[in-house]
Amino acid sequence: MSQLLIVSSTVFEIEDFIKDHCSSVSKFHYKVTNKADIHVLITGMGIANMTLQLSRFLNEHQISGAINTGFCGSFSTKFPPGSIVQTDSDCFAELGTLNEDQTIRTFSDNTPANEITGQLNMFVKPDALLRSVYSNSPMVRGITVSSCTNNSQRAAFFKLQFEAETETMEGAAFYLCCNAYRIPCVQLRAVSNFIPSGGKVGWDVPRAQLAIRNLLEKVIRNQ
Repeated sequence: MSQLLIVSSTVFEIEDFIKDHCSSVSKFHYKVTNKADIHVLITGMGIANMTLQLSRFLNEHQISGAINTGFCGSFSTKFPPGSIVQTDSDCFAELGTLNEDQTIRTFSDNTPANEITGQLNMFVKPDALLRSVYSNSPMVRGITVSSCTNNSQRAAFFKLQFEAETETMEGAAFYLCCNAYRIPCVQLRAVSNFIPSGGKVGWDVPRAQLAIRNLLEKVIRNQ
């Protein structure tokens, strides 16, 4: 039997879906009620938590496909809060040296291309894309960061350096883990805010949460 894994960094981002459709297996592991083949994993925020918790889970379970969902920030007015986007490629955008103007000199600029550190900022894509009912969502180029961008200069740098359209705190780590375990995967995110947003005042959390709930309900209906 094929086993689908839905991955989110926090319960908060998908709490309505969990409350109405899931039962708890353990503290961070849920299963969709009446759908024993659909798991839900909460990893915690950030690159390290995603890498650790997802790798541990994939070591212990036979998973045939994975979806990473949750909030993302949008660098483009083409994708307003509540939009569902599919991240075509992602990268670790903050690896490097922080300059005084809040831009970053990436390790790929600092080291020879044939050294492993010279590859760390390269965009990572799914080795095998999981086709989903949301496969017609707009494709975007994402970046993964450890702190949300709330500075216009920094936002302009990311758009110029990486052609970034969205920003998350886990996406590139999700793709790296799935590729390492040869799991077909897809990253489907709901836009919660424009970047820079002026703090959480600029976030439309209810709209993003509703978009994710609708997304996941459609996923389980078609599984």
